[in-house]
Amino acid sequence: MREEMTRFRKDDSQVSERRHELYGSRADAMTSTEIRSELGRIQNAFDWCLTRGCIRGQLKNDRLKRVFDPITAVVFSRTGKFVQEGCWSEAADLIGLQAADCADIIAASNYTWDPGCRQGQLRQDLLDVVMPELRQPGTRRGDSSWADLTRDSAKKVAAPAD
Repeated sequence: MREEMTRFRKDDSQVSERRHELYGSRADAMTSTEIRSELGRIQNAFDWCLTRGCIRGQLKNDRLKRVFDPITAVVFSRTGKFVQEGCWSEAADLIGLQAADCADIIAASNYTWDPGCRQGQLRQDLLDVVMPELRQPGTRRGDSSWADLTRDSAKKVAAPAD
């Protein structure tokens, strides 16, 4: 869905531009920090596990035995809608998550990464939130990759300079 936006230049002339809502700001858009908070809040409602290296959860007491990744779990928690695996752009749209942020979280959820790289840190942060029992001794819960993701999101949403 596209929306029409009108900006004014310093000389009071109008400039119309079209901005895709996934890359613009929405009133109901979720930030990556809110995703993390929501995952922490709903963590106990799911049985989380690693399946062939992928972070997956199953809603406790779900007769349908549906499987969720971190993004679709948040979508289900927020909207009550189940989004099938592979439909991540639909999931991101339902909660207003930017496509690039969704891709980062899904990549970190689905693949094992070197812990020293950004995706590896993000994966470890996801595991710390949904499966704290896997936290390695002597490490503390890291916020760096979530902060990077949040900062990157803010850059993507910033309005272009005139």
